[in-house]
Amino acid sequence: NYFVRPWYAQTRDTGKGFWMAPYASADSGITIVSYGYPFYDRSAAHPVFAGAVVVDLDLRVVERITSAARLSGKCQLLLIDRSSGAFVAHPDPDQVRRGARLEGGDGSDPGRLELVRRLLRGEEGAGALADWEGGGPAFCYYLPLQSNHWTLAVVYFERDLMERLYDLILHTVAIVLVAFLLLALLVRRTARKIAAP
Repeated sequence: NYFVRPWYAQTRDTGKGFWMAPYASADSGITIVSYGYPFYDRSAAHPVFAGAVVVDLDLRVVERITSAARLSGKCQLLLIDRSSGAFVAHPDPDQVRRGARLEGGDGSDPGRLELVRRLLRGEEGAGALADWEGGGPAFCYYLPLQSNHWTLAVVYFERDLMERLYDLILHTVAIVLVAFLLLALLVRRTARKIAAP
């Protein structure tokens, strides 16, 4: 009975188009998101709700698109449904399939809790995380998408951001050491020539 299904009932009750949080399709069991849009019988004096047009999107398609998106360096690209906190896209597809939600953590990182709150409120910004999913310190940049209740978040691990800087420092130190060694040899040779009878 589709009259009681969430995609129909929410479209009817809100009276406007919207994206639903990810859910497992009752027909296929595949994790999908749906966009519902109401239509009305306008033959009466006042428009009367006549039904809903609903389009389902298999999240495996979103997964393929986001995993193919390669931003500079190593990072994680996430899509989060702000109404439920559920991942719409995550580097680990199982997180999406099992309906995992973005959470504030165990309380050991107050910055994470505040960042999650701002992200789920639909704010735009950035924040530091003491640890992201066991991968170490990270920076998260997030932006709400205006067409739905989703937020796009990009997580860069500190070690990956600093990797090039560390390489540059190591190369610079190596060059300085080699230059110092060459200078020392040159000074020694010059000193020997001056001191020779």
